[in-house]
Amino acid sequence: MVGPPVMTVPLRSARLLLRTYDADDAAFVRDLYSREAVQRFLGNGTARTTTLEAAREKIAGWQAAWDTDPVLGVWAVCEPDGSPLGTVLLKPIPDSGTDTAHDVEVGWHLHPDAWGRGWATEAARTVLDHAFTAGLDRVVAVTHPDNTASQAVCRRLGMTHRGRTRAYYDAECELFELAAENPDLVVGEDGLARPLWAAGDPLLREYYDHEWGMPVREEVGLYERIVLEGFQSGLSWRTVLAKRPAFREVFHDFDPDAVAAMGEADVQRLMGDVRIIRNERKIRAAVTNARATVALREQEGLVDLVWSFRPEETPEPVRFAEVPTVSERSTALSKELKRRGFAFVGPTTMYALMEAIGMVDTHLVGSHRRGSSGEWT
Repeated sequence: MVGPPVMTVPLRSARLLLRTYDADDAAFVRDLYSREAVQRFLGNGTARTTTLEAAREKIAGWQAAWDTDPVLGVWAVCEPDGSPLGTVLLKPIPDSGTDTAHDVEVGWHLHPDAWGRGWATEAARTVLDHAFTAGLDRVVAVTHPDNTASQAVCRRLGMTHRGRTRAYYDAECELFELAAENPDLVVGEDGLARPLWAAGDPLLREYYDHEWGMPVREEVGLYERIVLEGFQSGLSWRTVLAKRPAFREVFHDFDPDAVAAMGEADVQRLMGDVRIIRNERKIRAAVTNARATVALREQEGLVDLVWSFRPEETPEPVRFAEVPTVSERSTALSKELKRRGFAFVGPTTMYALMEAIGMVDTHLVGSHRRGSSGEWT
């Protein structure tokens, strides 16, 4: 039996082929769904698949789904040559105690040999893109409360955690959801969603993908970011980032001891260096902040001082308009740093610092970097 055309076309991502299961996959399906590591999180009463006959019946059921719905189904997650790695599904999820489904769930079951390579995230994102392109406006995912690995996948997908629920499977689950396309996010050729500011320019994209929002807990790195955030004040971050190699050169790789030793002649020399931002107040602030950083070593140190202002919760912005620019904690941090002798550390600048070093996570929900710091999982 041949299903609707949309279902006969495999889905592809950068590294994966998502295709229908067929009878030749029975041995793999039996192996996958007979494993305790896979089975233990599949829901109450789900029997292990221990025979080839049972595996073929399971595959036949999945194939039948292709004929009843033009969007939903079960895909074999495969390497480009078609070798299966696991399963990804998009299916109605009945309410607890009924056969009525009001929601659609995305789920994934990867073979243990395929864990830890990002394939679950990539496969699920491919199916979600397919779902939203087909017109779905919302998809949920539910996980066993102890299934922290799948919860991490949900966060990498940009899904919003809605807490614990018994709305599905007559069992207590963690509920995540994702809504359709966000105009403030752009999905690149690599299939990853990024905010508009990081989607085009290669320099900003590289910074966003690998640095922004990652925890910084060592003195040199934190001092550098304080200085650069100060130089950014009133300018674009793109300007600062492009000049960062020159800043690192003239400020001795942001070694606080070396910068603290700089004098008036050094300030005037830097005022003539066209490779950097030639703002005298900001140059002097870099020296001032180096000396303040050195002085803090006699107390708690710069890192412990700054991170003591980490909030208990982080924002979960969906749109740019929901991203804060200042907070009570950034205002308090600014006040304390000024008391300790720092300059160019206003509340807005300090909030930008908190974002940059992972003290808060303001990656938009749906961005592939949401939750990447590990601070808010």
